[in-house]
Amino acid sequence: MEMRSRGRPKIVWDEKQVQLFKSLCHIQCTQAEICEIMAIDNETLVDIINRQLYADVTGKQKNQFSERLDFSAAYKKYSAAGRMSLRRKLFDKAVQGSTPELIFLAKNQLGMSDNPNGTTETVQVTIVDGYSNS
Repeated sequence: MEMRSRGRPKIVWDEKQVQLFKSLCHIQCTQAEICEIMAIDNETLVDIINRQLYADVTGKQKNQFSERLDFSAAYKKYSAAGRMSLRRKLFDKAVQGSTPELIFLAKNQLGMSDNPNGTTETVQVTIVDGYSNS
């Protein structure tokens, strides 16, 4: 007697869908956005990652003792190039002299701040005969 599987058939992505998933990670889409675009739920997404992308994400072949991956493992791998690309564009803009990008990078990469001591200081200035005296 033949055993029939229960439930819906498993979703299997073709190469175009795999590339779309990787591209969505690359442009920093959230898990919810990816699920919405791919028309699947979170659990199905994680199942597909484990069935179809395990070796690509981990660099190892999956076997019965392999730990189950979560979304973040795949996201970390496929979003890294997007973050690098964004960082490169931001850096290029700053090097070209864009003031907002220079300020952003100085604050975030170099630890600079508008208020280096974290406190505000009040200074009284008196103007006498056109000269300032502090």
